[in-house]
Amino acid sequence: MFSNADIARCRSAAYRVLACAFSNPEGELEREVRLRGAALLPDLLEACGARKLRRLARSLAHTWPSPELHQRLFSPTPACEASPYETSYVNGPYLAAAHELAMLGTLLTELIDTVTNERGDHVASECEMMSFLASEEAEALDRCDENMIGLAREAESAFLRDHLSHFAPVFGERVRRADPDGFYGGMGRVLQAFVEWDCARHGVQVPTYLFRASS
Repeated sequence: MFSNADIARCRSAAYRVLACAFSNPEGELEREVRLRGAALLPDLLEACGARKLRRLARSLAHTWPSPELHQRLFSPTPACEASPYETSYVNGPYLAAAHELAMLGTLLTELIDTVTNERGDHVASECEMMSFLASEEAEALDRCDENMIGLAREAESAFLRDHLSHFAPVFGERVRRADPDGFYGGMGRVLQAFVEWDCARHGVQVPTYLFRASS
């Protein structure tokens, strides 16, 4: 039986794997790290309590994160097939959120040792933020610090509510369609399902609408 602190650590690790997965695989070492992370995902998801997602993660075993496919899918150009930036999906009344999203990069730089080297509204950076917040919850649970536990969980809920609950479903769907049988398509399915699972765990409602995906 896993403790609440162990579950928080596994959630942190799962988000870290997702952050690595969508970062640019520039060299052999980076690709090897992503493959090892993908191999760990089924056990991490089961340890979190997200057992139904284990099958999705196991489908990644025979896929490969190629730099060429990453460039085609995620390059910061109008021709990319699945923009990894949340601001690409902001429309209409949500334009007011653009400034807040732009500030995410500053927040990430101040709070965490990010592994992504991406701007703040990149999907990898947002997963890295959730990894950090979950690790803070684990540390607070280890210390039995009820005040800090509450603050960490509130921060996680707020970040899910304001960012990933809107962004991950539409981004994950676009990646699934663009790379249905590959590494990134598989990671898109896991990201979408894991964020929806984590939202339910935190009592955060996933919106029934989707942001307009930029073409």
